[in-house]
This record gives sequence, C-alpha cells and structure tokens, in this order.
Amino acid sequence: CRFVQGEVAAIDPSARLVRVRSAAGGTLHLNYDRLIVAQDLEDDFAAIPGLSNHALPIRTVGDALVLRRRVLECLERAEAADALRRAALLTFIVVGGGVRGGAMAAALRGLLDSALASYEGVQREQLRVLLFTGEDQGIAGLDPALGRRARRALHESGVEILAGETPKAVTAEGIVRPSGERIACGTVV
Repeated sequence: CRFVQGEVAAIDPSARLVRVRSAAGGTLHLNYDRLIVAQDLEDDFAAIPGLSNHALPIRTVGDALVLRRRVLECLERAEAADALRRAALLTFIVVGGGVRGGAMAAALRGLLDSALASYEGVQREQLRVLLFTGEDQGIAGLDPALGRRARRALHESGVEILAGETPKAVTAEGIVRPSGERIACGTVV
C-alpha cells in the first residue's frame, strides 16, 4: 500500500497504470493491483452550529497528529478522572458518515485499541466511538451493498453508528442530538 498526494492526470485501467502530478511537482507513473481513488471534499463546518469552534478538522497529516495527541491525552486524563468526567474523556465523536467519516471512525477505534495497553486504568468497554451519519443505511458515497458491509464492519469493531442523525450543535462539552439530548465527549472530529 502506498499513499501519494497529488493530482491524477490519467488512469489506464487496461495497463493498470496511473499517471500522477505529485505535490512535489514531478510526474509519477504508478502501477497498481487495486486502485482506490479518494476525493478531497470540502468540509462544511458551517452546517452545524459550533462545529467549526469545537471540532478537530482532519485535512492534513499534521491534523492527524494533533488528533493522535488529543486521544492519548484523553486516555491519560481519564485514568485520574471521576466517573462522569472519565466517560466524557473516553467518548470520541465523528461527524459525517461518508467514506472519510467511516474511515476516520475506524482509524480512531484502531488507535484507541492499540493504545489501550499503555493505560491500565482504562477498559475497552469504557471507550466509545460514535459516528453520526445522515444516511439511514450504508455509508454515503458507496454502493449500497458495500456501504452496508462497511457499516457492519464498523459496528463489529466497536463503532456506534447513529444512522440518519446529524448533531443539532457542537459545544465545548460535547454534542447536542436532534432530540435535545446531550452527549459529553472529549473529542469531536
């Protein structure tokens, strides 16, 4: 598996070749067995009140490193927190149930599971990763059957999917569901 950031100039499926203009300015010719093309969509942080002020954007590798540091800080702080604060610190919310949101929820769950061995005071059952998706079924942007499989895999990994639901608001303490219920959390992505 190889990650390349750049602009696709051409794809030749019969030759299994992609020509890419790299971010560094050169042209690359890449052979592939399987090709995944991911669009870099614009985030709409204005759609949900408070999202731009209280959520971490994930657009760059640097953003991902900030998220990783935040996750590890939440785990560390949770070990010494009272039960109510611990529950909030160990709840991580991903807003947006498209391909990127699903991938982010899976990666976040994987990071939490791998880091858990270093935090003896935190149990796996205490960790929550919630994925808010406006889609009632599947994952937005995927073929319906593939989307259902992706949702099943997320669920099996421990991600809680709030299907057909978009937060009403994001606050410094967590999110507000459309019903008005508040979910306290340490991190919103």
